[in-house]
Amino acid sequence: MPGWQSLAQKAAEKNIELINVSLDFQGPEKVIPYLDEYGVKIKTFIDVDNSSGLLFGFKVVPNLLIFDEDLTLKFKCIANINILKNEHKLSVENWIDTGDLESLNNINSKPINIPAIESVNVLREGNKILETGQGDVRQLLKNMVSDDPENFIFRKQYWAINNPEKFYSGKIDTDWQRKKLENNED
Repeated sequence: MPGWQSLAQKAAEKNIELINVSLDFQGPEKVIPYLDEYGVKIKTFIDVDNSSGLLFGFKVVPNLLIFDEDLTLKFKCIANINILKNEHKLSVENWIDTGDLESLNNINSKPINIPAIESVNVLREGNKILETGQGDVRQLLKNMVSDDPENFIFRKQYWAINNPEKFYSGKIDTDWQRKKLENNED
């Protein structure tokens, strides 16, 4: 998110607002300290049940969605935006400067299946378990990862609940995540 912060400041000068959606079923108590630690000032909505994934058709993050002032979706990049890659950052900066969506064409979406309503229901069930303490949220998420191994929303939530230090103690450890994937580990 810190990479997006500098772009948000540049965008604000052009009357463009960047909004962050944080997908974390453990809720604001996990997300807000991270945002505070990194000084993230971008307006952030916290999606605890992947409703945004259902609405916009993704089950992996990060994504880039661009809407116009009438809230019409103008551009959608699913699962292939990495603002730390210089070419992606330059493309987004060019779009901010010119308003030309063609400048984003080198950021291609990866094909994905739209998540089913069941995924939202599972995360809602996980929220209920966290709130009440009745049930095993780890097992619920592990089962979902087994049932849908390509669903990185479930996978990241499973990792985060089992390894909070990799997600909530400073910088999110993407190298650790990459190694887990390379070794085909849950």
